[in-house]
Amino acid sequence: EEMGPVRRAMRVPVEGFARIKPLGSRRQRVVGVYDMSRTGIAIVDSEPMASGEQFNVLFERRDKRPIEVMCSARHSRRQGEAFIIGAEFGVSWLSAVSAAMI
Repeated sequence: EEMGPVRRAMRVPVEGFARIKPLGSRRQRVVGVYDMSRTGIAIVDSEPMASGEQFNVLFERRDKRPIEVMCSARHSRRQGEAFIIGAEFGVSWLSAVSAAMI
């Protein structure tokens, strides 16, 4: 029996959307947010992502530039017509938010 990814932090379900920007690309796209934790995010996209592929998630802020947090894809799994992509933050998103507020 194959085990799924090891959970290192509690996941919090999220309903909403985020913009992502693959590293090395100027194009952004909107994806669904499946859940988040202290260490990562799961997004819903129309295409799978290779393990190790990197992208920035852009967290919008009112009247300020968005906070960009680098992520590395860890796994993709099909869910109906879409894919759920689990990714690990390159830094703590709390650290990124704190740094952006200073």
